[in-house]
Amino acid sequence: MSRGFTLIEVMIVVFLMSLIAGITTIFFANTLPSARYKATARELAATIKYARHLAFLKNEKQIINIDLDAKNYFIKGRETRSIPSDISVTVYEKEANANPIREGQYIISYDTTGGSDWSSIELARKERVITIKSDPIMVAEINGDKNNERNKR
Repeated sequence: MSRGFTLIEVMIVVFLMSLIAGITTIFFANTLPSARYKATARELAATIKYARHLAFLKNEKQIINIDLDAKNYFIKGRETRSIPSDISVTVYEKEANANPIREGQYIISYDTTGGSDWSSIELARKERVITIKSDPIMVAEINGDKNNERNKR
């Protein structure tokens, strides 16, 4: 009776382990950009909410600057956050005839009255779109990850 494994058994086990490692690497490589995309939407919505709360707390106007060309945003006097380069950002104002804003800088300001001019912000990556909508109670509400119907038209 021999003890141990044959060379073929060891080779099969090594092959199966490398196959599993390769499959999981591909899986994680595909999910990482998607997770970063969703995290960007959550962070932007949280920044908008934070600015409104700061306006009430400090009793002074708070300004959020969204630079659509440089792909970053910040509350005036606070840390700048970046938007990944593969995500496009579009801002829609409340006016019915307003054109979508896709370039330049967009300013969202909150004062103690809590009012603001923006209606929604879309973050698009490939065929997916996450919409952050202005809400009088929730301040900024994320409305899911949907297929990009606007780009198909």
